[in-house]
Amino acid sequence: MGMFDPRYPVYILFFRRYAPFARFGRFNPLTVGFGFFEGDDRGPSTNISATSRTYAAVFFNRFGPVYDYAGSSGTEFHPAIGSVIKGMAKVNLAVVRSTLAGPDLFGFEAHSEGGNPLVPKSPDIDTFVSARIDFGRPNKLVISGNVRGDSFPSLEVFVLDPAQRGALLVDGRATAGRTRSSRCAGLRPGRRRIDGTGAGRLRWRPRRPRRARR
Repeated sequence: MGMFDPRYPVYILFFRRYAPFARFGRFNPLTVGFGFFEGDDRGPSTNISATSRTYAAVFFNRFGPVYDYAGSSGTEFHPAIGSVIKGMAKVNLAVVRSTLAGPDLFGFEAHSEGGNPLVPKSPDIDTFVSARIDFGRPNKLVISGNVRGDSFPSLEVFVLDPAQRGALLVDGRATAGRTRSSRCAGLRPGRRRIDGTGAGRLRWRPRRPRRARR
């Protein structure tokens, strides 16, 4: 990743996985007992202070990605008997610039993964983001791409402009229940245009899926 250049505004693409419930789960093999995990108890948000099971951020300017990081807000298990158990997940993030290139145009692939630190051998929460960034239109930033990954917990993808104004790009609600998770859900691709004039107006234009040829 390159260094920040103060001459060029930096945007941030965030993608986070959060548990929308106040609590979830019923059994923790670490304590061999019943209880519950504390959830994030919220809906989709562009507030960078909102808690999440995993989060990742890719900073970019008109020339490409310049920095990235990932982490977790922490995990708490409340057993039926005894004290609260706390843990912090290790979240890995890989960001690779794609071969897409042009004047003020580039793309990148990002993959975050992190499991429940309080459940031994728990599967990772995987999130894959493929983004196409286009600065080539006057006073507009156009972001398009695809997201895929586990269907639990919920997913949100959003972008922050240099003035810290947020635009929600993907709202992926969990399709599994509070006590189990299912795997590998695909999320519909879309395109978001961010207007650089007039208080950050946003226009959402979803792409229609192509029909299979017979």
